[in-house]
Amino acid sequence: MRVLLAGGGNAEQSKKIDEFYMSSLSTRHIAYFPQAAVPKMFDLEYAEKWLKDRPAFTNVQVNSFLDLTKTSFDELQSYETLFISGGNTFDLLDKFNQSGFLPILRRLASMDKIIYGASAGAIVLGSDILSAGIGPEADSNDTDMTNFEGANLLHGYNVLTHYKEDYEELVKTFAKDQHAAIIAIPEEGGVFFDGSLLTNISSTPVYVVSQQGALLICPDEVFRITNCT
Repeated sequence: MRVLLAGGGNAEQSKKIDEFYMSSLSTRHIAYFPQAAVPKMFDLEYAEKWLKDRPAFTNVQVNSFLDLTKTSFDELQSYETLFISGGNTFDLLDKFNQSGFLPILRRLASMDKIIYGASAGAIVLGSDILSAGIGPEADSNDTDMTNFEGANLLHGYNVLTHYKEDYEELVKTFAKDQHAAIIAIPEEGGVFFDGSLLTNISSTPVYVVSQQGALLICPDEVFRITNCT
């Protein structure tokens, strides 16, 4: 398992996470999934430029997979990595659900593909996406979904991106009400999960919030993820 979760900051804020990501790749071929923002927020050309213009992403070859109904496991298994970008988390999961993409994503993750999730793309990798509804910048839900289960690549943990310190009480309340544990990542933050250990690969603290309280994980520190389901 090789999963990167980024807090959703701009290219400069995410530079250290991006550099870690690129240093982990043996190729420059990226399978790109921009469904959280395309076409509702941006067109595909803009989304691809957004990715290619990130300072760490020099000489990358980006292949976008927009129509997931025509995207197969066999096609994707030739890629070393998948990049799932941000936007609206509910729209993203709705598209994953309608196309049956989540089982493919889980299977690819189990094959040690590098999965990079940014913002909504990170949230969808958690147990469910209800954490996208936390805070004043919460995602709106304009879908008809009743199943909010995510890819669940993190042993039952949820993910919250764009985290700010003044969200702490909101997140603690969510953890208590939902009996959940949340990896809360500021915009400058990012973590790497290898299937058991969560490493802070950014220059800012990230947090693990549960019913027991909030645990701060400083840069370069490691936290062992145990199954919380």
